[in-house]
Amino acid sequence: MSLQIPDDHVLDSVVEIDDVLQEISSLEKEKAHIDAVKKYRARVADEKLGNISSRLEEYREVILKTMLKHSPDKKTLSFPSVGKVSIRKPKQKWVVEDELLLLNWLEKNEVRDSVVEITERVNKKKLDGVLDKLSKKEELVGVKLDQGKESISITLDKNCKSKDEYEEDHQKFSSEGVKNIEDLADLSI
Repeated sequence: MSLQIPDDHVLDSVVEIDDVLQEISSLEKEKAHIDAVKKYRARVADEKLGNISSRLEEYREVILKTMLKHSPDKKTLSFPSVGKVSIRKPKQKWVVEDELLLLNWLEKNEVRDSVVEITERVNKKKLDGVLDKLSKKEELVGVKLDQGKESISITLDKNCKSKDEYEEDHQKFSSEGVKNIEDLADLSI
């Protein structure tokens, strides 16, 4: 059951916030459940993908080794209505083992500037403090101050029942009646 939200997003009374909090509690529980299911499914899917990738890599190795042993002079084999397999020479690539040593060597050979890129970026955490101080002294350019949006913090009681749970309790006590004062301890109010 979903709570009806007024068009102007304003309830008739602050007392009605209680209903909204119960709805939030219910949605938070549902969200936690769906998050847990998603993580479980993702873990299972990752495991399956890992297994499939391992098998694919093993099959590729079997094909390569078989071709190298039984047809070392052929670089391509065709299998009509199925496909073809070609052996490719690997592309060479350089692996940097000691970047500082490499940079010094490049500098010595006067080619460092042709391969090294320096990227400037603003440290946003430090920038806020600097701009706060400078904005008191002068008008800033290239930035604007975003005042943000007022928000709320919600802390739900760990025993908070959802609207549905509350209604179940209400029906139970309405139909059975309150037999003794201890029964009231279980009732959400």
